[in-house]
Amino acid sequence: MFWRSFGKILRGKSTPFQISLACILGAMLGFTPTGIPAIGALLFLLALLLILNANLILAAVVLGGCKILSLILAPVLFTIGRILLDGPTQPLFKWAINTPVLALADFRYYTVTGGLAIGLLVGIFLAILVNAVIKSFRVRMAALQNNNEAYAKWSSKAWVQWLSWLLIGGRDPKKGYEAVLNKKIGMPIRPLGVIAAAGIVALVVLVQMFFSEPIVTASLQRNLERANGATVDLDSAQVDLQQGRITITGLAMADPNDLNTDTLRADRAEIAIRGRDFLTKRIGFERTELTGAAHGFERSRPGRLVGPRPTPPPPEPTTPEEKTIDDYLQQADVWKQRLAQIRKWLDRIDTQHPDTAPKDPTVPRETLRERLAREVRQRGYHAVTASHLVEGAPMVAAYEMLAAEIRLRQLEGETVTIDARNISTQPWLLDDAATIKITSSAGKFDFDINLGASARTPGASHLKGNIRRLPIDDFVSGLRFVGDPPMQGGTMDVSIDADITGGLSNLDFPLKVILRNTTLNLPGVGKEAVDELPVTLRIRGPLDNPRITFTETMLADALRAAGKARLAGELEKHTGKVT
Repeated sequence: MFWRSFGKILRGKSTPFQISLACILGAMLGFTPTGIPAIGALLFLLALLLILNANLILAAVVLGGCKILSLILAPVLFTIGRILLDGPTQPLFKWAINTPVLALADFRYYTVTGGLAIGLLVGIFLAILVNAVIKSFRVRMAALQNNNEAYAKWSSKAWVQWLSWLLIGGRDPKKGYEAVLNKKIGMPIRPLGVIAAAGIVALVVLVQMFFSEPIVTASLQRNLERANGATVDLDSAQVDLQQGRITITGLAMADPNDLNTDTLRADRAEIAIRGRDFLTKRIGFERTELTGAAHGFERSRPGRLVGPRPTPPPPEPTTPEEKTIDDYLQQADVWKQRLAQIRKWLDRIDTQHPDTAPKDPTVPRETLRERLAREVRQRGYHAVTASHLVEGAPMVAAYEMLAAEIRLRQLEGETVTIDARNISTQPWLLDDAATIKITSSAGKFDFDINLGASARTPGASHLKGNIRRLPIDDFVSGLRFVGDPPMQGGTMDVSIDADITGGLSNLDFPLKVILRNTTLNLPGVGKEAVDELPVTLRIRGPLDNPRITFTETMLADALRAAGKARLAGELEKHTGKVT
């Protein structure tokens, strides 16, 4: 079969121009990675192959061979991509990555850029080689046709032509090989290819009109699961490009730390999208609104984990005065998992530009080479991008997200509202800082997070939060202690109001607590009723495993300030028995 195909090329009417196009486009298609990341480049090259009058048989042969090589040479494609994207030609590719239409080619993927470059070079080499072989063959055949009457008479016989077609494919050109040699370019455009390309565009439009829902639903579900790390269920996802709107129904995102419950559930999500961002391969969600949302409720069937589990960081050393949540909480592991999930989400939206991020000499900084090596290990060569070259607008941005009246299993009869702004994959490209506000309907708690350090003009990141009227007995029931509970009755207020200067991995701020109408039970001291007792704890370290400082001296000072000097004195006599 291969020899028949090659015979058709040798004996056919393809011009050097058409053969060169076939080699170059076939090689570039073969070395371009297959899949969603390279869909823009692949569609563009396929359109050129259809419209330009390249030899399709030769293009298919070259494409198949180069595709096999590309699977073997993925590290080489990645390395060539690194040289182009991070080397002397970086300004050119940065411009292409951020220019409308050109951005659709996905040059930001290292293996896409490397594959296109290698494909172009291999295609040019093959074009020179194949044209030389074909020209040599045609020159000899032209000499035979012109100077050998016996050959001309023999080759014109019907049975000879049939046998030649059967064994090596094709026929000798009717006008002779000399006429073919004199034709260098031929018709550059394939009329049927133009019709086929138009038909494909029409088919895409029809698919979008009548079959987009299952396609969009499957794609959105897959990407949400990758981001969530666990099962995501969707009833449907519809896209209306004319109105610039996505409508999602029946959303249920399983909790990666408790697969029997949902982190988020919503009856409906309405998303207004920015159509102008599509030409630069960006996704801009102008406004996202959830209705019928809920958190923490049991699933009808357990979810499953998706993707690798993150490796927990090594524990930080503690000072003698510091303790961890393992020392205080009975369900410390559950709390650490929840905090780790929160940190994972916040880390994604608190990414700071490498050039403007604070440089702590005591903390080893990850270089570009180290980051790329880590991402290759985690995701593979074809998924790694030059995200540092993205300019103008983030690849994905949600400018306004509102989820009102979220039901929480832990707060019966009360709802929560979440209002998030300017959440993106590259926050340093936005003028406004990312903010998240969480409020309860009964005013029991509120949180306000401002990630100003990640904005285009870096400012202070700030965390402000309040928990009000928390029953002390409910709080104490989750603590680790020996003997009688340390507090009984009453309520407590907790507040945070601090700048986040070291990021989520290096917190350091005071946590203020006010105990109201409670009875303290201090070992060796006894019980004492207090109307109001403000105390301050120190929180240090990563969000998912913080260190807590609260000493007997700090408690004694708080008691003395609250007018309990006698109790403070008794406490100081029994240092080491309380906290």
